[in-house]
Amino acid sequence: MRSILALCGIVVLTACGGAASNKSSVDREARSLNTELRKEARQQAKEVQVGGTRFRVGVIDDGFYSTVATSAAASNFVLKRRNEATAVIDVIGQGPNGYTVADVEAAARQVSGCKASFNAGVLTLLGGFEPSTDLSTIAAKASKFNGWSTSLAC
Repeated sequence: MRSILALCGIVVLTACGGAASNKSSVDREARSLNTELRKEARQQAKEVQVGGTRFRVGVIDDGFYSTVATSAAASNFVLKRRNEATAVIDVIGQGPNGYTVADVEAAARQVSGCKASFNAGVLTLLGGFEPSTDLSTIAAKASKFNGWSTSLAC
C-alpha cells in the first residue's frame, strides 16, 4: 500500500511540475549583459556636483535587459531590452550632509538633460522613503552596492 501511495505521489508531482524553466539561465545572461552596460556607461561618465556631493553619471541610451515570460504558464523566458534610457550614478565625493534622492536625480538631469526618476526598487518598502531621504546611510549599509540608477524621460 505504501509503495502505491509513493508511486501516486511521484506521478502527481511529475505531472504538476511541468517543463523545466530556463529562467535562471536567462536571468544570468541578463545580469551579465547589464554588468557590461554599466561598465560601458561608467567609462563614458561625466562628473557633476550637486550640493556638496560629487557624482559620476553615465547614460545607457537603450536601457537594461529584463527577463520576460513568453506565456502565462511562465515556463519559457527570453531577454528583452527595456526601451528606456537609464542613468548610472556613482558617488565619488560625499558632502558633509550626505545626499538625497533629489540630489541623485539632479545629477542625472545635469548630465543627460532629461527628466530623471529615481529607481527605488526595494527601498519603496521602507517607511518614510521620499525625495529627501538620505541615501548615504543606505549605501553604507548595503553589501555589493553597485551605485544608483534613474530612469530618464527625454
